[in-house]
Amino acid sequence: MIVLKYFLFGLILLLLQSSSVWSSIGIDIVPNFILVYLVTFSLYSGYGPAPLILFYGLFGSILDSLSSGDRIVDGILFPVLALVIVLLKRKFLISNIFVKTLTFLILNVLYVLLKGIFLHYYTGYVGIFGFELYYMMLNLTAFYIFFGLRETLYGKDLEV
Repeated sequence: MIVLKYFLFGLILLLLQSSSVWSSIGIDIVPNFILVYLVTFSLYSGYGPAPLILFYGLFGSILDSLSSGDRIVDGILFPVLALVIVLLKRKFLISNIFVKTLTFLILNVLYVLLKGIFLHYYTGYVGIFGFELYYMMLNLTAFYIFFGLRETLYGKDLEV
């Protein structure tokens, strides 16, 4: 079973991401901390596909209930991303920062693309390319912060 501290840390990030603090200080676009955390967690954990899919599905469902309530976009997309990560980890050795960054970029683009398709289906909204590009860059920046914190806290050097 996934350790309680990982779950609690994810809940803190979930509350941070969905809080109204960001709009009160004038920030309208917030990186998806949950996506970044879950991908970072998956890259470093030795858990199999079932716990990861359950973990992702739980956080996706909670995020959906906090953000929209009537759409289940993240509750579906997050387990799909968990399955993609498990398949990528089985096929490739994901060891250095370049490969981890490339993996995150692929998952980030996949997430934005699939979420855009779901939102277009539900609402008819067609995303603006600049907005999505800015959102993906924010997620990449948050990924490097998470990655750096993880490497700093556990005392491992960044491999290039």
